[in-house]
Amino acid sequence: MNRYVNAMRSLALQAIKNANQGHSGMSISAAPILYTLYKGLMTISKDEPKWFNRDRLVLSAGHGSMALYPIFYFASLISLDDIKNFRNDNTNTPGHPEVFANNYVDASTGPLGQGVSNAVGMAIAERYLANLFPTLKGLINHFTYCVVGDGDLQEGICYEAMSLAGKLELNKLIMIHDSNDYQLDSAVFDVNIENLQQRVESMNWNYLSCDNNPENIHAQVAVAKSSKNNKPTFIEVKTIIGEGMSSEQSANAHAAAVNDQELELFSKKFRVKVDNFDFHQEIFDHFHFNVVARGNSAYEQWKKLWSQYEQTQPEAIAQFKAYLDQDFENLDQILDPNLIVDTNDATRVYIKNYFSQLKDLKSMMVLSADLAKSTYVKIGSSEFNVDSKSPYVKCGIREFAMAGIMNGILLHSGLKACSGTFLAFADYMKAAMRLAAISHLPAIYFFSHDSYAIGSDGPTHQPVEQLTMLRSIPNFEVIRVTDHYETKHALVYAYKQTTKPVAIITSRQKLKQINESEPTNFSYGAYQIIDQKLEADQYDVCLIASGSEVSLIKEAAHTLKKENINIKVISCFNLNQLLLQDSSIIKNLLDAKCGLISVEASNDTLWWKLSPFAKTFKQISATNFGRSADGAKLMNEFGFNVDNVIKEVKSLISK
Repeated sequence: MNRYVNAMRSLALQAIKNANQGHSGMSISAAPILYTLYKGLMTISKDEPKWFNRDRLVLSAGHGSMALYPIFYFASLISLDDIKNFRNDNTNTPGHPEVFANNYVDASTGPLGQGVSNAVGMAIAERYLANLFPTLKGLINHFTYCVVGDGDLQEGICYEAMSLAGKLELNKLIMIHDSNDYQLDSAVFDVNIENLQQRVESMNWNYLSCDNNPENIHAQVAVAKSSKNNKPTFIEVKTIIGEGMSSEQSANAHAAAVNDQELELFSKKFRVKVDNFDFHQEIFDHFHFNVVARGNSAYEQWKKLWSQYEQTQPEAIAQFKAYLDQDFENLDQILDPNLIVDTNDATRVYIKNYFSQLKDLKSMMVLSADLAKSTYVKIGSSEFNVDSKSPYVKCGIREFAMAGIMNGILLHSGLKACSGTFLAFADYMKAAMRLAAISHLPAIYFFSHDSYAIGSDGPTHQPVEQLTMLRSIPNFEVIRVTDHYETKHALVYAYKQTTKPVAIITSRQKLKQINESEPTNFSYGAYQIIDQKLEADQYDVCLIASGSEVSLIKEAAHTLKKENINIKVISCFNLNQLLLQDSSIIKNLLDAKCGLISVEASNDTLWWKLSPFAKTFKQISATNFGRSADGAKLMNEFGFNVDNVIKEVKSLISK
């Protein structure tokens, strides 16, 4: 093995020893792969880490981060202190790679398999933008590389994403497999039986293989890059896990501890120094020339091409620059609620209405998991699957991959991304949504069919606990809309986000119109919809609800008014946002002198966080799964009816 690969391995083992933890096995086995990619195949820019046309690298097997960080160190992209602080509260070298605003990592990885879907999303984004700006040839033409381990390939999301990538013929996507035959608990053979070549070829991928010699890896990647058959390429590289350690070629090598004895064994086998992070200057020079200088040269050529297009294609460059700067359209100026004829409809239908107003929008990719006919989350008349200029992607029934692909599109940059499916299926997407929140990606999720009211599809499709799950994710907002005005606000708000995901929840059933005119007070996540202009101490009870239950509490308030019971009615479309407000704002909105009742067809206990702001608190919520029956009947049976709300109000007053 060449001295540069072994220098990477030596540095990795010293860093892992210093941290007293890490994954030494893959840090050794994957080093030849990453070295080969960065040395002569990928182009990146030291001066501009997020250069738009850099080649993307997703280390899906994120536990092998110490196969990546040595390249960054020897290329002077990170410091020795970063290496010495591996896994030690240092933003440049966390245990698993994390993407930050100004670093050289392209995706936060660690949960196995998700990086595969991220890479697919990046390849989709590259193809879409290249076709969207066909006159700017050479500005958008990078490759996406994904390095996977055996564990990645066993995850369901990997099958989902690879299958779709093959169907979409993403020929600028190259996946390289660190095939070392072992995982944490066992040999791969003990848990896997499939023929890998047949698997990937059946999904319309090219299959190539080689040993771990960098020259052979380079040759196979070159074949993949020059392929003319419009397929993504999978390269299986046979490697040796923990090579040079006492646990070599065993499951024990996966996260083997590194001590002085292990360093000595490694040093003797590869004749490489393992002393105090000390390396010859020639190692640094090699990486500087092959990674930094070569990459910066490509970046300078790209900038020259950009300058030429500024003269010859000024309009196209201006539009492209707006995409790169995330200077997207203001949906508030595009969406017109007055164009919606039926304002007593299901909120999912308002999504359809608004998407029809956005039919010419090109800056947002819209993904659907085979439910566009039900969720109405669809844009334009064509689809990316047959027309690469279309922003609408049919993902098939692959919810988890869809969410991971969205992350990849957003990580690629230059685009917005949203998706649609049923709320009950949000659980399939949870892990990818969590990574979106961790990575500060402004993903937009549309979830329809949001309660018992969907009826006869039964408990498998009637979401009860999903709002609870979504609201529990940090840096993640959930908007459950009640009418066409709130739906417009949700779209505008979500589209403006730059650092957090937003889920927009819609109903299957028709709802009564709540607001006679467009509200202007959306900034707190909740607002009063019936203003009787009473003094604060004149309200008997405050009713607060979201989505379909807002019309319910409004009707109950009108009925109670006839009995001289004054009700403050609050639509809380964004409970996460309300709870972030200053306590004085929440007190003023809810009226601390009143009793408070929350009404929502979910089992979310987050509503109880409002209890300190009220004299007394009661929650009307879902307490069990539903069943296959008429939706209106179920809602009534489970207490989501006017009579029950009135009963609870009177009970609260009597206490």
